[in-house]
This record gives sequence, structure tokens and C-alpha cells, in this order.
Amino acid sequence: GARDSKQSDRGFVSFRGAMALFSTNHLNENHILNSSHVHIGGYYNFPNLWDGLADLLTKLRRRNITTSLNPQWDASGLWSGLDSLYCLLEFVIINQDEAFHLTKHNVLSDALLFLHNKGLKMAVVTIGSRGAVASIACDEKDSKTLWFWAKAKKVKPVDTTGGGDAFSGGFLHYWTKTRNVSVALRNGCALGTAMVTKLGASVEVTAQEIQNVLPETCEKGIGLSDSPLKDIHLTNT
Repeated sequence: GARDSKQSDRGFVSFRGAMALFSTNHLNENHILNSSHVHIGGYYNFPNLWDGLADLLTKLRRRNITTSLNPQWDASGLWSGLDSLYCLLEFVIINQDEAFHLTKHNVLSDALLFLHNKGLKMAVVTIGSRGAVASIACDEKDSKTLWFWAKAKKVKPVDTTGGGDAFSGGFLHYWTKTRNVSVALRNGCALGTAMVTKLGASVEVTAQEIQNVLPETCEKGIGLSDSPLKDIHLTNT
């Protein structure tokens, strides 16, 4: 992919290549079915994967293998195809722009409720310099919904490219190791924050740099409608 640096925001030109052809037929199913967790990254970049994905997720669910998904940007602008998958996933990881386009809601608490009403158990949303939020539906009542908010430490960003991917890697690592949402959110935020202080998306960050920006606490509560998340507006880009 090539980055257009003349825009005020980032713009990329990418060629999918093999990604456009990749399907579930290319997967080693026996290997996958022996996993503890399976993450699907870049759903909208793999159009040939879509048809067989529901069947694969169903098999994984029957074996009590947890699954997660990150959609990435839908260049078509349709933002469709995920409604039937939400109930098969443990969680999704999305940024604030993706949350808006997937739900058509500009208030974070409303977007989270929309996703839960579609059958999604947990939604993880990065909200830029404000950190990241996770919401867990315990039943059909909003009053029982658990929410967590890890507020990112303030830094001077150098290059935000790769910050979201770093967050996802950190969150997935700590969630699969601990199944503790607060721990995963805090460490995901720390990795994402440390990454944006560097130039480039594939540069090394040290353990000390990550520790320096680790949020000390993770705010949490029950019920979205009366939570601070109702005051967080998503961007519309």
C-alpha cells in the first residue's frame, strides 16, 4: 500500500493481491480446531472468505473456541455482511469510525447497544486519544451491560499509523492469557499509545516505553444509558 501524505488525514492505496482470493478452503481446519482462540483480521479485505466464515465460526463455537474479528475499512462503503456473524463471535475490535459506519449511531453508548442487540457479546472500541472501551452484554437488559474504559495517557503523537493494530495485538495477547478485560484494555492502550510516539508502523517499542504509558486504572460500571459513554461522540469520516 502507498500512503498519500498530502491529505490532512491518512489515505492509503492498496492492492489486495492474494487477499482477494483467500478463502476458508485455504485454511488448515484441523490446526484451527485445536486452537484456544481464533482472530479474523481485516474482514473486508478478504471477500472470498465471507461465504464460508459463518460455518467455520459455528464449528469453533461448538468446540468452545473463542473468536474475535476486526473488520478494517470497507472501501465499498456498504459496511454489510457482519450482522449474521455477531452472534457467533466472542467480540469485535473496532475503532470509532468503524463503529459509526457499522451502526449508523454517532453516540458510543448507542452504537454499543446496537451491536449487542444484533447478538454481539462484547464490543471493544478504540476512541483515539481518549483510550478504549469494552462493553459486555450480560442479558437483553441494558441495565445489566458491563462497560470498561481505559483512558490513554497523554503523549505527543508522531505517527498514528499502526496504533490501532498495536492496540489489537496487545488486547488479544492479554485477553487470551488472562480473560481479564480490564488488564487487556490497559495493556492494549499502552501498546497503541507507545506506537504512536514512533515514526512508522513496524518499529520496535521497549517494555519500559510501554510501561511508561500504561493506564493506572480502568473505569468500569453497569448500564450504558446512564454511563459516561453516552457523552462520547464518534467521528463521521
